Amino acid sequence: PQLIFAGEITPMLKQILPHLYSVTEQICVVDDALMLNSQEQHIQWVDSMSEQGIHHMNSYSLMRLWNLSAPAEWVLSAKGILLAIAEQLDMDALEIDPLTDLRSYGLDSVAMVSLVGLWRANGANISYESFWQHATVVELLKILQAKI
Repeated sequence: PQLIFAGEITPMLKQILPHLYSVTEQICVVDDALMLNSQEQHIQWVDSMSEQGIHHMNSYSLMRLWNLSAPAEWVLSAKGILLAIAEQLDMDALEIDPLTDLRSYGLDSVAMVSLVGLWRANGANISYESFWQHATVVELLKILQAKI
């Protein structure tokens, strides 16, 4: 069993957390998604969790891990491809014109390499060069979904 915490940190959660830790060591706190009364309390709580050996990460890292563990069918679906691109661009997926070159939105070579790695890890046969030559959502969908 694994527990991932995000949201409001209540006094009750603080009381039961040691008991939960006795049941499983697979506890992770999403530190930038915690709600405490002040930034100082937030920092103290994250430090306290670290001292207790409880893992913590930010929401970006959690999403990256989830993307890597999502089923290949989802990652390589039209929606999964668009969401991965939107994440790299730090944009809402609905703001991306499928016919516009993604580099015009600021997609750089580092982001392209990251996306190629994600898609290849899920079974797609795409190269960086192919991405560079076909850098629109429409063209990428054709390439990625044809080579699954």
